[in-house]
Amino acid sequence: MFLPGRGDREETGQGLPKLRRPGGGGEWWSSAHSRWAYQLELPAHAGGRRRNPLHRWGFAALEEVEAELEHARALLALDEDPHIQRKITELMLATLKDTKALPPVEEVRRKVRARQDLNPTVTVAEWMAEFLRRQREPTPGEGQLGGC
Repeated sequence: MFLPGRGDREETGQGLPKLRRPGGGGEWWSSAHSRWAYQLELPAHAGGRRRNPLHRWGFAALEEVEAELEHARALLALDEDPHIQRKITELMLATLKDTKALPPVEEVRRKVRARQDLNPTVTVAEWMAEFLRRQREPTPGEGQLGGC
């Protein structure tokens, strides 16, 4: 066996001891040598340009792959509107980048039904304006400093 990209094309059979199953002369490939992965096509960008598929790997068992793939498909199936599906996709990718896990389906379902922004990016100025807007007006004598 050869590793691609090696200039000398050095044989690597002895360098990968887990590649073949123990016993039987090593003629069978080991199913436990590597990890499981999946790839899922995602909705296209707003302009119709194809989006890179969601490709995740490093799962120890096929059941883990099937569970996460089902989770991702459930998220994408929450709404038929292509605009909402793109927003869900952006949320999935952002959450995976930050937490290495998909967002909970029920939380996203609640936001979709309430038509909440799925990908809020709030600046400090926007946050401060919202904070000040929500502050209640102080009643006379309350929250004011008295003169000395």
